[in-house]
Amino acid sequence: CFLIVVITLNNMKNIMNENRINQLITFLDSLKIKSKRFSEIIKTQKSSIIEDFNRALTHSSVDKIKNYEKLEFFGDAVLRLAASIFIEKKYPQMNVGERSELRAQIVSDEWLTKLGRKIGVEKLILKGPKALNDENSKNTIIGEATEALIGAIYKCFNSIEEVNLWLNDIWEKDS
Repeated sequence: CFLIVVITLNNMKNIMNENRINQLITFLDSLKIKSKRFSEIIKTQKSSIIEDFNRALTHSSVDKIKNYEKLEFFGDAVLRLAASIFIEKKYPQMNVGERSELRAQIVSDEWLTKLGRKIGVEKLILKGPKALNDENSKNTIIGEATEALIGAIYKCFNSIEEVNLWLNDIWEKDS
């Protein structure tokens, strides 16, 4: 049995159980990131990495401290860098203004929500009762969690390469 303490809420310890760990591993495997390193890291179930992915999919209504907000902030910068690298390689002839316009489209909140829905991130987001019933923030939460997921993928490797291996395929299909 592989258990990890991940959040403390109202002085209660909540345990990420084996079912949640398996959910996360199955989800991460479904992303089909073309990296041998990613497969190896996921197979080893390294606790800190699994915990980061769990945090990336935890809304602040569940835990005010260990939630996706910091990873979302980090993911924003990672996503912009990944998009810049993709645009540089795919469209080297574009001027800076055109690059900025394209990057804004492929890193938009709308695009993040669309990607989140496509990969099924919504099913894995942990939300408190208030967020569960808030239909107005549903798309925002999906987009934010997707951005946090991108931050967690980067953090897993401390490298933009795996992020680009995953997102480049998606952006190629979208263009």
